[in-house]
Amino acid sequence: MINELDQELERRGHRYCRWADDFLILVKSERAAKRVMDGIVKYLEEELQLPV
Repeated sequence: MINELDQELERRGHRYCRWADDFLILVKSERAAKRVMDGIVKYLEEELQLPV
């Protein structure tokens, strides 16, 4: 399932690095970080049906 998240992050154009199940997503501001985090949580819960 991590591969699906990789693909989604790439589709959205995010710059990121992953080691095993740890992610580092690069953004320009705290506001952008919040927006990306909210989007990832929503994707994990709704699309992949994973609890966060």
